[in-house]
Amino acid sequence: MSNRIVSNSSFAVNSNYEQIVSINNTSAINQNLTEVGGTAIYLGQTTATASLPVVIASDQSAVPISSSTALDVDLTNVGGTSFSLGANTSASSISVTLATDESTLEVDLDSVGGTAFSLGSTTSASSIPVVIASDQGAISVSFTNADNSGSEGNLSNSQSVVSGDNSTELDVRKARNITITGTTTDTSGNPININAAHTALGNKYPINYSIYPDANGYFYEKLENIAINYLTLEYNVTATVTATAIFN
Repeated sequence: MSNRIVSNSSFAVNSNYEQIVSINNTSAINQNLTEVGGTAIYLGQTTATASLPVVIASDQSAVPISSSTALDVDLTNVGGTSFSLGANTSASSISVTLATDESTLEVDLDSVGGTAFSLGSTTSASSIPVVIASDQGAISVSFTNADNSGSEGNLSNSQSVVSGDNSTELDVRKARNITITGTTTDTSGNPININAAHTALGNKYPINYSIYPDANGYFYEKLENIAINYLTLEYNVTATVTATAIFN
């Protein structure tokens, strides 16, 4: 190791013999920053790896952003949850609220519970259920009595019959109430059977009614709230019969 001779009367040094330079300057010292951590740095926009890291202050106020053109934003996440267009569940949708001054929204109701819905008279299964309010006032109802159908002797018109004969068949598909009247030359009280058919001139089925003429041969039977398609009378004895059915 060579000897070093330093005189502190010429310039100041520290214990490692490093020169101490005193700078007395009240003005700024210009520095040209060319490297950071051994990596060259330049002015102007560049990549993240070639830029100085900075941090926004915790009390930084909102930073205004302006642009001469519209900013395109591709919204892919909300609150950390992925977001996409199209119908979705509530949990995957953005919550919104209508403004207090929002005008009336028009709604076109086309389905209820997944079932198509339209205006006009329809079946119960395709209708919306409603309930009358507990304080609903009296509701006026008007109706028009339907005219009766049927003419004199439309079943039998002075028809000569023997046991097993049938009257003329009547279409009563639109009827719920049927009144049968008539006369017979049989005054012995033999029954007259009432038969129903599902189709015109089809198989005849007896219903739970029979007509018993009185001692003068007059008879009358009223069928209420009955649903049959075609009606005939079946006679059980030799006689001459006139029978009429009036219905509505």
